[in-house]
Formats: sequence, C-alpha cells, structure tokens
Amino acid sequence: MAITFDPNRWASLTQRLDLPPSLEMFETLQRLHAQRHRHYHTAQHITACLQHLDTRRSLTNRHDLIEIAIWFHDAVYKPLSKTNEADSAAMACGFLDGHLPSCDVKTVETMILLTQTHGQTDDPDTALMLDIDLSILATPADVYDRYTQDVRREYRWVPGPMFRKGRAKMLRHFLAMDRIYKTETLRREWDAQARVNMARELVAMNLI
Repeated sequence: MAITFDPNRWASLTQRLDLPPSLEMFETLQRLHAQRHRHYHTAQHITACLQHLDTRRSLTNRHDLIEIAIWFHDAVYKPLSKTNEADSAAMACGFLDGHLPSCDVKTVETMILLTQTHGQTDDPDTALMLDIDLSILATPADVYDRYTQDVRREYRWVPGPMFRKGRAKMLRHFLAMDRIYKTETLRREWDAQARVNMARELVAMNLI
C-alpha cells in the first residue's frame, strides 16, 4: 500500500509558520509525489525524511524551515530534467513569499537547491537537511538494495551501460568525499554504513 502524506502534520506546520491554510498545496504535493514515473522519490521518501527530522530535533535551530524544505525538495521530479531542484525551490518560494521573512524564504530555497549537488554549507540547519536527504545511503543492505532498484525503475528508459556509468560516477563522487554527512552526529552514525553500501553497489555492477 502506497504511503500518503499526513494532512494533520501539514496543517500543524503551516500553522506554526503562520502560513495560510492550504489544502490545495497539500493535495498538489500529494499528487506530484504519486506520479507514476516515481518509484523512490515518493511520499515514502518524504515521510522517512520527516521521521529522521523528528528524531533529530535537538540538532535543529529552525526546525520548521527544515521541515518545509523537506516537504518541497522533490516536488518537481522529472528524470529527463536538469532543473528539478530549481523548479522545486521556485515552487516553495512561490508558496512562502509574502508570508515568511525574505531571509527565511532564502534559507529554504538554498536548502532545496543544494540537494542537487550536496555541496558545502556553513549553515547547520541546511547541513542537517542535506544529510537527512541522504539517509537512504546508510540503511541496512536490503533497504538500500530496494532503493537502488527503485532508482533504476525511474530511469528504465536509459540503456543499462549508460545508467551504470552515470550511477557509478555519482557513487564515486560520494565515496571520494572526506565526509558524506556534514552533521557530526550523523557522520558518526551513518558514514561507515553508507560507504559499505555504495562500495557494494559498485562491486555488483562490476565497476570496482
């Protein structure tokens, strides 16, 4: 059974942020994440990220900004597009503009944009949001394997050799990082398992 979003959680978040109640936006996000071409980038991924955020509340300064960024960060997901993150950020900004201080809107925008490269940031909240987005890399082997299968399904139109080449490039990019996870607590908890999973995936593709 497909996981769906919790309308009560959405309503509570928008209330805390002093945003106008928006069942329409909730339903839009629900619909987008249920698109047939999505297999990993679904409501299940967002829900998992929100659950990680709940357990890491003590690490946050602006918990609600991280949460709204999580809700929107994969709002637009088209495998052929190179502007998914920018389009998702624009959607979030369009919803938040005029209701939150411009600096907070900018923070949410930056969080979403950085999910494209998972580049460096000096902001602890942004670092935490990016780490949570990559939490799947550090899951047990069976969960990680389902994730890789779901990603492959999202790119099923890409020929096998081409997909493996692109996937290997991404895996090596993360494996070459001194720290996959920017938040020290999550680095200690997740980094080693993430490296094991990604190295194992490369071996399975005969690319290591």
